[in-house]
Amino acid sequence: HRESTPGKVRSGKPQAFAYSVPVVCDKTQKVSHVRFRVKATACQGTHGSQDGLAICMRCMASYPMTMDELKVPQGIRDLAFPASGIVIVTGETGSGKTTLLGSFIREKATQELPVHIVTYEDPIEYDYRSIPNKTAIIAQTEVGEMIGSFDDAIPDAMRRNPDIIKVGEVSEEKGIKNALLAGQSGHLVYTTVHAEGVAITFSRMVTAFPHEAQAGVMQSLIASTRGIIHQRLLNKKDGGRIPVQEWLEIGRDEREILLDVPVKEITSTLERLVEERGQPLLRDLESKKDLIDEVDYKLNRRSLIKNEFKKEE
Repeated sequence: HRESTPGKVRSGKPQAFAYSVPVVCDKTQKVSHVRFRVKATACQGTHGSQDGLAICMRCMASYPMTMDELKVPQGIRDLAFPASGIVIVTGETGSGKTTLLGSFIREKATQELPVHIVTYEDPIEYDYRSIPNKTAIIAQTEVGEMIGSFDDAIPDAMRRNPDIIKVGEVSEEKGIKNALLAGQSGHLVYTTVHAEGVAITFSRMVTAFPHEAQAGVMQSLIASTRGIIHQRLLNKKDGGRIPVQEWLEIGRDEREILLDVPVKEITSTLERLVEERGQPLLRDLESKKDLIDEVDYKLNRRSLIKNEFKKEE
């Protein structure tokens, strides 16, 4: 990967990066590339030595699929491309957040009117430069190698005059503040958050701040966010995986409702808005029941119904 990578891994700093292998076609002699997402971690070696290395490699496409190929629902398409503000995709690791956001980037990168897109990723997975029929100018920066941290991403981006900023993750106080600043200054910002659903997203984000600052941050999040999507990937009966999604577009009416309730009622209010104006996860799960592996379906349905009972209590 890089000369510094083995030393970093041995010193107790696991490394995540993309690895590309050139492949030459026997017939045409054309060179293409097979890409892998790699995780390298130090571990115990042979006979108990301390110099072992565990490497996990996941094969991935060179560039993202289109929204049509992913069968992205109309409700998500409607909220995915505001003129400015923040669009948040939530879910656990491996839930397809990068794939979904990649389809958004591909859509914007191939439109007739060219745009300037900057991304900050850890690691860089898709090579957006290889998107077919690309009209956009795209610069991808790998966090930890090309820039210090996600906290540094937005200040760097603001000096580069982009139309769209994609930040792999915002979870700390500084990073969230910077994302809010970019969203409020006329940029379209895509980012991800580890949260169990749309309704809990804002509350999860404000916990990164001191208690006395949380009300102000919540107001800023409501004012800047244009949509929240939550996604899970479940096993299909016939093999492969299928996304189960919930979403809420946050327009002017939704913002007025959210700004009018106390911070402690934001989550319950978002739950109601998702049910009335968006798409709740349980509804999407039930609509895809015949496609989903029975065990996965039952486990997810049980957890979602338990959550419903907790709300009623």
